[in-house]
Amino acid sequence: MKKVIFSTFVFLMFVAVGQMSAQALTVFEHYDYKGKTQNFEEGYHKGYFAIGNDVISSVKIAPGYKVTFYENGPGTGRELVLYSDSPNLGKLNFNDVISNLKVEKTKHVLRAGQTLGTEERLYSPSGNYFVVMQDDGNLCTYTAA
Repeated sequence: MKKVIFSTFVFLMFVAVGQMSAQALTVFEHYDYKGKTQNFEEGYHKGYFAIGNDVISSVKIAPGYKVTFYENGPGTGRELVLYSDSPNLGKLNFNDVISNLKVEKTKHVLRAGQTLGTEERLYSPSGNYFVVMQDDGNLCTYTAA
């Protein structure tokens, strides 16, 4: 009887973990995903963040999401758009400057009459693959990181 109860418990734990939704964005205080963290769902998020203002140094972005980081507010400073993880925002000249951010789901479908703009991405429903319209006019397929 104990074996059946334990097996059922393990199975339920596995199912519960499998059904948990991953965060769209996790930000980190230090490079290489270290230090304090904070998670974000879809939407526009204004600083001051729980992690602190102007302290984000690395980010993990779930497949199928696009994140726009703002130095100040929208239209009032530099912006950085990312579609995948970055262990070092310093290499992108955006370390410790993020005051606001916007998390958005990326497109999965183009309807009749819609277009894919330069550098826009279209993701597979699983988020594992995407196509991007490059600025040279080529439409390329990639594996999401």
